[in-house]
Amino acid sequence: MFVAWCILTPLAIFIARFGRNLSRWVRIHYSIQVFGTGTLVVAGFTLGYIQSRGSHLKTNHQIVGVAIFIATFLQIFLGYIIHHLFNPNRTHRPVRNWVHRFFGPLILILAFVQIPLGFGDYNCDMAVYIFYYAWLGLLGLIFIVLTIRQFWIERNSTKSEMF
Repeated sequence: MFVAWCILTPLAIFIARFGRNLSRWVRIHYSIQVFGTGTLVVAGFTLGYIQSRGSHLKTNHQIVGVAIFIATFLQIFLGYIIHHLFNPNRTHRPVRNWVHRFFGPLILILAFVQIPLGFGDYNCDMAVYIFYYAWLGLLGLIFIVLTIRQFWIERNSTKSEMF
């Protein structure tokens, strides 16, 4: 699940947020989410269910995991709907787009909280926690740097349009 939630999903979100200048950003974003994250989430959920031997939904990790599982596929479905109802002549973003933009990062944050709950269930070593939080720190730093970069690019393009 680490690969799904801490590598693939942030990559897909970063592409949607910062890679809109790429001609195929939607296809890349969608492919990562459906074929990468979606596949790994189904595999992880299935393995977790098998490992729990019928005592599913007993821990916070399991309960939050089911919520994330359902939310993930609702989010993928909403992305599919957005793509197929896209109108290049629209004058504003439809509400469904704003919902998708809000819930994607929200699901990711929930997954970031849920992962260490699993560490606790399996009595993971402190080194696992340290690595995990260091990785989240790196993702946060990358997000901040890319946000600043995007701000400067947009600011400079606005200035050049003014003159």
